[in-house]
Amino acid sequence: MATATTLSAWDNALKQYYRGKEVEKVVYDSHPFMELIPKDEKFRGKNAPIPVYYTRPQGRSATFATAQSNAAASKIGEFLLTRVSNYGVATISGEAVAASEGDRYSFLNAMTTEIDGVMRSVGDSISKSLFRDGSGAIGRVNNGSFSTTALDLVTDMDSLNFEVGMVLQVSGTKSGGSVRSGTLTVAGVNRGAASNQVTMSGNLSGWSSVAQNDYIYQAGDYDGAITGLEGWLPATAPGATAFFGQDRTADISRLSGQRYDGSSGTILEALKNQGHYPAMGIANNVNCRETQKGQSAAKLEREGSTTIPKGSSSKWSEAHCIPLGW
Repeated sequence: MATATTLSAWDNALKQYYRGKEVEKVVYDSHPFMELIPKDEKFRGKNAPIPVYYTRPQGRSATFATAQSNAAASKIGEFLLTRVSNYGVATISGEAVAASEGDRYSFLNAMTTEIDGVMRSVGDSISKSLFRDGSGAIGRVNNGSFSTTALDLVTDMDSLNFEVGMVLQVSGTKSGGSVRSGTLTVAGVNRGAASNQVTMSGNLSGWSSVAQNDYIYQAGDYDGAITGLEGWLPATAPGATAFFGQDRTADISRLSGQRYDGSSGTILEALKNQGHYPAMGIANNVNCRETQKGQSAAKLEREGSTTIPKGSSSKWSEAHCIPLGW
């Protein structure tokens, strides 16, 4: 007797359908900065030139002849953006798919759980990178001895960058070098700890020649991440080394951002004293709470807006934002 092909017979060959907006919701969830910035989904070719107009024509003087003889053209820089890759892979057996299908048989659907989960992992990776310099580093080794599975991080809050199951590599050079041989897998994370925040699958000596202050990377990420705010707006003025093809020393402020050291006061004072009120602010969760505490105190001393600072339109808490050191 002939048997018709049915959906049941083809179950393991069919793909799970995700609408575009659903994918965005999964990836952008809890990542307000990533959701906020514009995206170009039509990036083709080998690079994308971004022109930057940083100096107006300077043929000006109180004397016409002098203005005419000193005429100077506008200065236009150009950043040549290139793409980087970020892959997420989830493997699911046919048996697991079948066994977890339907609320009656499983608390979770294997397909949805694993695919949503790996998309969130990619989203987390991109979110971290958007605040960093493109090196791919997610922390630093604080240990002085390495015959232990307990990894102590230089910055406690970097523990937010680690997940059980991550395969890690280290390097003594943040960028432009190479990773040390050997990998270790994260076996546990204690995000509330002030030391030994990450437990590894083996002794730290499993990383060849590991040293204190080594940089830590998820395997394969060395010098392969998106260049984020730490690269575009570095804490110290950049040198003449080309950044996406552009020498930024021609106009440090306009080509690499403003720098203001407000560490002598509170975050709220730094925001007020840096010269103008920002229209938007994104801060690490802890720094955001500190700012909100300052806001509550300031509210008792003035009338009007309760935003920080007065005149600012919005602010967000972002776990992957690099914490301020005060």
